[in-house]
Amino acid sequence: SAEAEQPIESLSVDWEGFANYAGVETHEVTESELTQHILKGHIEAYDSMEELRVRVSGDPVLSKLGLIIKVRNRKAKARMILDTKASGIKYVTGKSQRVILPRLFDAVLRLLCLMSLSTMAGEEVSAFVLDFSDAFWQIPIAENELRFFCVTSLIKEVRKYLVLLRAAQGSRAAPLLWARLAALLMRLTQSLFTPAQVNLMCFVDDPIAALRGTELERRMFVAVIILVWEALDFKLAYHKGQLSKVVTWIGGTLTCEATGVRAKVKEAIADDVKSDLSRLLGANIISRKELHSLVGKLAHCAGLLIIMRPFLQPLWAALYADGPTGAPANTIWIKQILSTLQWLSAFFNGSVGGVERFFRLDAFLRTGPTVEIGTDASPWGMGGWLAVDGVITHYFATPISTDDQTIYSVASGIAEGQQLWECLAVLVAIDVWSTHWQQDRIVLKVRGDNVGALTLLIKMRPATPTLAI
Repeated sequence: SAEAEQPIESLSVDWEGFANYAGVETHEVTESELTQHILKGHIEAYDSMEELRVRVSGDPVLSKLGLIIKVRNRKAKARMILDTKASGIKYVTGKSQRVILPRLFDAVLRLLCLMSLSTMAGEEVSAFVLDFSDAFWQIPIAENELRFFCVTSLIKEVRKYLVLLRAAQGSRAAPLLWARLAALLMRLTQSLFTPAQVNLMCFVDDPIAALRGTELERRMFVAVIILVWEALDFKLAYHKGQLSKVVTWIGGTLTCEATGVRAKVKEAIADDVKSDLSRLLGANIISRKELHSLVGKLAHCAGLLIIMRPFLQPLWAALYADGPTGAPANTIWIKQILSTLQWLSAFFNGSVGGVERFFRLDAFLRTGPTVEIGTDASPWGMGGWLAVDGVITHYFATPISTDDQTIYSVASGIAEGQQLWECLAVLVAIDVWSTHWQQDRIVLKVRGDNVGALTLLIKMRPATPTLAI
């Protein structure tokens, strides 16, 4: 949570000297978006500052209009936002909650859960996607706060003074307001069905419903959902609606098959990552803004393939490292992250495979043999055992080698290496014995007395450079 950083009395704007960012007012997107929102009743426009002052019952605080330009596959797309930093609105606004959003993997689990319950003839599982349109703009701003959400711009070459009646993208509290409203709507809608029929979740303004039943029943569930949302006056993007065994949701494609769910990162995102990596491998520096954008795309892919997570750690480390590096301001040397970029480039260009994963229903149901690994370590050595369906079949024991000490820069026989060797023991066990189950679907259990090692294995998020190795 975050409280307001400044008192509201600190707000003041030089109306006569005010100007938007260069190029914003002349960009075709700005006038087009403002005109659309005026027609929809989201914004009111006035010819003078005095008229605006009367409307908002006080001195308007003008915020700048900004443009977010995203380049994907060398194609630029612009979106207008409200920039509340310069006006100070951001710093007098508090946020009291952090919203945890669902991921593609969460939708996969919902679909698999319903598949596991489908036993009657004619029953199938599919997904329904229907986005909300103008999400933040559906939330009205209180009358006594209107003066804090004012802008000015040219519309048809005439200076207009505008007040935003609805929460706009860019205001600090808008995402939280919408998230609370959307969460309430999802809970209300979910209460109309049993969890064995419908499973709902929503990523910002992109809801998805996992459906189980006959074709007629699933269509009826969708009709009820739409009617409820319409009755509550939510605006829906019907042209984006999907009801199928194959749907695209938050940058990924989900396919319900007979034996499981296939999930694939959207081709456009993968192509975008490939393009970025190709360009960066031929450069000397990268801006922090560019690297942050790349890491965001890679983190989205890692949500599906968690094996990628350790390889993102050097990128995060470079992004948030303190101290001088000799690179130009707000940039990072490519050589700092070169090996990581090379590995990622090889992965995305097919050396290891595409960004796709098939989640089998029998694996979700935990059918198949139970393979259990137990490991332990001391500052001098490590060992482990392998059991299949409760019967121990193999073991290993080895001292800490000189190679281990060199690679990790930790000497044997000291307490500082304890957690490292515990983690290494798990890696050794999996490396030595993985051939025993590579072609099978198993239930894999790992037993140990070190919480750090088990947490690393589950989350694949290393806390230190040595654990990343």
